[in-house]
Amino acid sequence: GAPIVEATDPTLPNISGDRGVHRSPLCEEERAPGLMTFERLYAEVFQPSCALAGCHDAASPDLRMDSLELAYSELFARAPGDTAHCETESAREALPTDFIVPGDPDASYLLHKMTDPLIPAAERPICGDPMPRNGRLPRAIEKVRAWIEAGAPGPVAQN
Repeated sequence: GAPIVEATDPTLPNISGDRGVHRSPLCEEERAPGLMTFERLYAEVFQPSCALAGCHDAASPDLRMDSLELAYSELFARAPGDTAHCETESAREALPTDFIVPGDPDASYLLHKMTDPLIPAAERPICGDPMPRNGRLPRAIEKVRAWIEAGAPGPVAQN
């Protein structure tokens, strides 16, 4: 049978309210101001999951994430409609206007593309496939959401 997992396991999600919102206790700690830096987000999410050959590397005509500074710059300099693989103009027009809206994760296309379950599917139009293609890293969406909620601060050298 399936292994028995203790209820105190910090990797288990907590379910709150009628909506079934999942929150990991570890992610709640990461929400403290200053804990989810872009450097940490890049090292834990973008570099191992996005900055890969054939994805968002130096050869990519789309959003590039092959260095910390370039990833941050591209997230704010590019518009989803410029990089999205939309089949129709109406699909492109339905996209949010920015990859990142500091302080507003629900309006940030990056979370739409990562298929954040907190954003209802009907409210997160995307073009092309959900990302990352190789599957999500543990708590990646929660980490990106916490960083955006904290105002999406840039790398220390850029602040």
